[in-house]
Amino acid sequence: MRQMIGCAAVLAIVPLLVGAIGALSMTDAPLAGRLTVAVMPAAMVFMAVLLLALRDNARHRRHMKSVRKMLLDRRPVDDAEFCSHFPGSDPELLTLTRDGVARFFDVPSACIHPTDQLDSDFHFSSLEPAFHTCVVYHVLAECGAIDAPFTFRSHRVSDVATLSKEISHILKRLPNLSDVPTDDE
Repeated sequence: MRQMIGCAAVLAIVPLLVGAIGALSMTDAPLAGRLTVAVMPAAMVFMAVLLLALRDNARHRRHMKSVRKMLLDRRPVDDAEFCSHFPGSDPELLTLTRDGVARFFDVPSACIHPTDQLDSDFHFSSLEPAFHTCVVYHVLAECGAIDAPFTFRSHRVSDVATLSKEISHILKRLPNLSDVPTDDE
C-alpha cells in the first residue's frame, strides 16, 4: 500500500506544478481560490492513480487465488509424465521452468500439467510481468546466473514448453553459462 501511495504522490507532482503556475497567473483571485486551483488537479491525479492501483492489485490477487485453487484441486503429474509430452525439449530445463511456474503460484510442481495453456489456465496476460519474471529468475538462479539481465518476449509463449524455449533463448545469450540446459530449435 505504501508503494501505491508513493507512486500516486510522485505522479501528482506534475499536476501540482501546473496548477501552481495557473494559480500564479490569477492575480485578482483570493488566496483560497488560487490554492484550490493549484491543489485540485494534483488531488484528482493522486486519487485516480491510487484507485487504479488498488483495482489492479485486487484483480491480480483474485487471479492468483483462482489459479492456485484450480491447481491444487487437480491430480498430480510426475516429472517423467510431464516431460514425455514434449519430446523435442530438454527435460531438465522443462522441469526447472515447471518448478518456477509452481513457485509463482505457491503450489507443488506436480500440479502443473503439460496441457496447461498460460493465458486461459493461468491468466498469463493479467499476471504479467510478475509471472515471467518469477519463472525466468527461478531458472536463472538454478543455473547460477541470478544477476543476469534479460529480455523476454511474452508474445511468443502459450504453454510451459514455449515458455521453456523462450528461457532457453535467454540462457543462450548469457555469457559464461556454457553448461546450462538449453532447448535446441
